[in-house]
Amino acid sequence: MMKWNNVVIDVDGILRKDSRSSRSALRDDVFNLYNLVVKHRPKRILEIGVDYGASTRALMLGLLKVRGDKIESIDNRDCSTILDILMPTPKLTKLAKEYWKFHLGDSKDKELLDTIEDFDFLFLDTSHVAEQTVVELDMWLPKLKPGGVAVFHDVKTRFEGVQIPLNDYFKKHPEFNCLYTTMPNSRHGLGVLMIEPKEVINKEIKKRDMTYAEAVEEATKLDNDELMEDELEKVNAKEDVKVENDKEIKEE
Repeated sequence: MMKWNNVVIDVDGILRKDSRSSRSALRDDVFNLYNLVVKHRPKRILEIGVDYGASTRALMLGLLKVRGDKIESIDNRDCSTILDILMPTPKLTKLAKEYWKFHLGDSKDKELLDTIEDFDFLFLDTSHVAEQTVVELDMWLPKLKPGGVAVFHDVKTRFEGVQIPLNDYFKKHPEFNCLYTTMPNSRHGLGVLMIEPKEVINKEIKKRDMTYAEAVEEATKLDNDELMEDELEKVNAKEDVKVENDKEIKEE
């Protein structure tokens, strides 16, 4: 639960309520996305690819949690009314709209670059076609602020269309000072990139006697107090008990 301008927001309940994400591998990614925003506390978020809005809602709830400034979303379909569907109450819908701006257009359209301010959190989930991913990386990563975070969806399930272009980008831009890893509990694959000087990580290595890989993992893992997996397990346990009780009643 969190409260913003007298609006009480049940984050856990809202994210789990969506049937499409609550009963599939997408559920983990929705919670991961929310938790990444809470962990890194961005002021401005750019979302490229809205679809039915699960990521938009997770990003918005995270932004409200950390008192961020704005989310801008791009999609080639008109998703401008998606918050009316996503948010459970009129008050929360009105609140979310104050922090969201939707752009109808192609993510490869360079005219969009001038209309969007630099951001410190990027979420990319579009066509998963390699050629498009390459253009999007070239266009949008330079607008990610130092210290920013970029998250890429489906790096496992759409490896050729997302992960390979990412690998090629890193090879072509050795000067691009970043850390990259994938979320271990994401079945679809969430790739997390951080624009952070490697000197910062090297200091952690010396301080904690870590390997470089361990330092990268430490830098990208979520804080325990922000994880909701324990809560999900509690809910699942309650559901199991309910099923057993229903069975006993029927048998009687």
